[in-house]
Amino acid sequence: MVKAWSDLDKSLIAEGLISGTSVANPYHNSVGHSTLAPWMGEHTRVGKTLPKTEFRKAMKNAETKHPLKKINEDIILDLLDSKKPQKKELQDACNALGVSAEGTIADLIIRLEELLNFKDIYPKLFWKLQKAGGGVLHFSCMHGVVYYLNFLFWTESARDHADGLLSFKQFPTCYISDVAGQVARHTNNRTRQLYFKQHDGRLCAPTPDNIKLAVNKELQMDMKWVKNLRFPLPLQGSLDGDRMAATHPITGTTERYSLYDRFHQKNQKRPEERLRSLNICPSLRTEINSSVAEQFNRELASVRYSLCQMKEAQFKQTLRVLIDLHNEKINLTFKSEMEALCNTQLSIGLHGMLGLQSAGKEDHKPTVAGTVRSSFQAELYAIDDNDKGKLEDLFSGYRKETQIITHVSRRFPVTIKDIRSFCPPELLA
Repeated sequence: MVKAWSDLDKSLIAEGLISGTSVANPYHNSVGHSTLAPWMGEHTRVGKTLPKTEFRKAMKNAETKHPLKKINEDIILDLLDSKKPQKKELQDACNALGVSAEGTIADLIIRLEELLNFKDIYPKLFWKLQKAGGGVLHFSCMHGVVYYLNFLFWTESARDHADGLLSFKQFPTCYISDVAGQVARHTNNRTRQLYFKQHDGRLCAPTPDNIKLAVNKELQMDMKWVKNLRFPLPLQGSLDGDRMAATHPITGTTERYSLYDRFHQKNQKRPEERLRSLNICPSLRTEINSSVAEQFNRELASVRYSLCQMKEAQFKQTLRVLIDLHNEKINLTFKSEMEALCNTQLSIGLHGMLGLQSAGKEDHKPTVAGTVRSSFQAELYAIDDNDKGKLEDLFSGYRKETQIITHVSRRFPVTIKDIRSFCPPELLA
């Protein structure tokens, strides 16, 4: 990844120097799978080489034991849409199309779904999807900051999402997409069922009782790690161990979930997929904005025409600059709002979290150590008996924790759980 983007920078610089001359660009590379490398920040990626297995979408089983034969496209569509497809029927379809028929039912379904990219196999769906072939896949946090960018040759599939998830140095606890079920199955198949280990990435076990409650919209759960999303300091730990069993520094859990966004959670035909809905966990639903990807896509739509007219090098570099400006705008806006609220300067520390500093220190530098040092101390702020009683009333009762007290801005409400983060109950004694 690093080499691909370094060659791109050299190519753009050389193109500017030799413009108007007859000298060929020595760093120019033809468009290929290796040139469309993903991009990820140095502190969030697992290393200098990131997984990109998109080329396997075009691979077929060369040594198939069964001769290729024509198969009705409608039969395959019915198999993919079926709630309980038979493995024998899926294997027959895979053998007829020349792909491997080995593995579980989920493996077979994924292979058939990836064949949607080819005109000779799925002519009907190909003509529907030909304008959507290729494109850009990006991952954002709940605040809208883009962390991962990948350029695609073929139509987006669960394989591309799995490549992005496995690129993180620290795996995210909760991943929200429009193909959550496919992402969970494909990622687990590539990691020996270790990535989404608990309930295959669902919020609870797919028992008949849980499924019935979810269908009737009566199932509600509370995840303890959701409270840690606003915890003031991240957990400290070594990153040298097994990434699959590592505890997330912010959420403090080893569990991982693959859930649907609010636009697609109602469109699932399989009953067990209802357990991937955000509506099951109200506390998580109120914390997360599940439409940040669509919001960023609307930003890119304003310059889509210009991007489509560019060559590959200019397109990739321009898109990366747009993402950098997008992230910087979000961070600076939030930082300025917090500085206005605290009436002091803030610095960015570990995991991008803001730390308070003393007003007298003008030349404050961000800390490089494992923790974010803050000059904020609770004993500097006296609490009288009347205020103490009000705070104790606010702290009592879990149901009131999500009650909004005020708003820092339109997007960032202040709830009772926020008060807990900087004013723990034990300090009121």
